[in-house]
Amino acid sequence: MDISRHGWYSLYQSRPAYPAGTAGAGVLVEPTNKRTRSMRRQVIYENGVNHCFGCGPTNASGLRLSFIETDDGVEVEYTVPAHLQGASGIVHGGIQATLLDETLCMTAYAKAGAPVFTGELTVRYLRPVPTVTPLRVHGRIVEAKSKGWIIEGAITLAGSAEELTRARGRFFAQQQASN
Repeated sequence: MDISRHGWYSLYQSRPAYPAGTAGAGVLVEPTNKRTRSMRRQVIYENGVNHCFGCGPTNASGLRLSFIETDDGVEVEYTVPAHLQGASGIVHGGIQATLLDETLCMTAYAKAGAPVFTGELTVRYLRPVPTVTPLRVHGRIVEAKSKGWIIEGAITLAGSAEELTRARGRFFAQQQASN
């Protein structure tokens, strides 16, 4: 399947995200690879104690995802353990959706400086995603709206970049509680 002919894919590849490091979370650091000037820094969701199933470091039953901000968006490398399978050896579809949702939310947090909630998430399952195999999940803002962002992403095999699952969602900024 030639995915380059699909409209969302070409948009995903060519449309710029917010400039790297603008309004991102945490402290900006110099790029790690000075020849290509590509940025890679860890993104940590800092909003009190984080018990989130996906990214919460204190959730013993969670995925404990650790995100990296890049020039284009956010990515995470993760190997799904066998106990999170649906069919034998295949990552459960709900876990795939969770990986994508977490990554897309963290993309908004890193690139737009806003904690968000998911308003809509469409997931396309293209190929079986194997358990116990290194995966890369990435997200990128493709459109800013008046009340949020459209963000797209995909799950790929870490070693070959073969796209297995893709998602597109609409995310809304969380309102800050007033005292």
